[in-house]
Amino acid sequence: MTMLFEDTLSSHGGHEQWESGLLVEVVIAAVVAAVVVAVVVAVVVVVVVVVVVVVVVVVVVVVVVVVLVEVAVVAVVAEAEVVVVVVVVVVVVVVVVVVVVVVVVVVVEVVVVVVVVVVVVVVVVVVVVVVVVVVVVVVVVVVVVVVVVVVVVVVIVVIVVVVVVVVIVVVVEVVVVVVVAAAAVVVVVVVVVVVVVVVVVELVAVVCMFIYTNVVVSFILTVVEVFVVIVVVFVQKQFIVNVINTHPYSAQYTSMGLIYVCQSCTIHQKF
Repeated sequence: MTMLFEDTLSSHGGHEQWESGLLVEVVIAAVVAAVVVAVVVAVVVVVVVVVVVVVVVVVVVVVVVVVLVEVAVVAVVAEAEVVVVVVVVVVVVVVVVVVVVVVVVVVVEVVVVVVVVVVVVVVVVVVVVVVVVVVVVVVVVVVVVVVVVVVVVVVIVVIVVVVVVVVIVVVVEVVVVVVVAAAAVVVVVVVVVVVVVVVVVELVAVVCMFIYTNVVVSFILTVVEVFVVIVVVFVQKQFIVNVINTHPYSAQYTSMGLIYVCQSCTIHQKF
């Protein structure tokens, strides 16, 4: 039942609307009760006044009848004027007293009615003021709730925007870092490749230079050796020619090779 009552309250605008409506209903019930009480009091006062008037009239009638009867009795029995005068005075006094009592009662009733009316008016005014104040408070509460909801919505929107901006900035920074890292890796790879190529080229150049140098040196050495051989052969041949020209010789082929024998020398020279 409690959950059903809370669901009913929620479906009709929540606890605040229910409390404000309940307060308005209580105020209206108080006003109606005050008006009903005032009407009942006025009716009771009117009834009391009517009853009092009726009682007074009955009393006056009874007093008048009694006085008349007494006057008649006294007049018949005593036939004295003094008694009549006294009776008349008494009757007059009784009538005056009754009239005064009636006037006092009427005045009191009028005062009571006026007081009741004034109380009712005051109660109605107070109730109206309370209702107006309650309505104003409810309106102010509704305005405050609306303002709070708007502020909360604005704050949520600002937070969402800030989060989106932060996410975008972070993503951009990550992309920039990745791009820079990739560029750095590419640059490093290019530099390494260039260095490797340069080193290989230098090594090839050194090897080629070394090979070229060895070939040149070998060629030079070969040329020198050939030149030396040519010179040696030329010198030897020239020496041999000179020897042959200055000494008679005979060529002999032996197992040791070609031998030139100088016939004029005591010692055979072999060439």
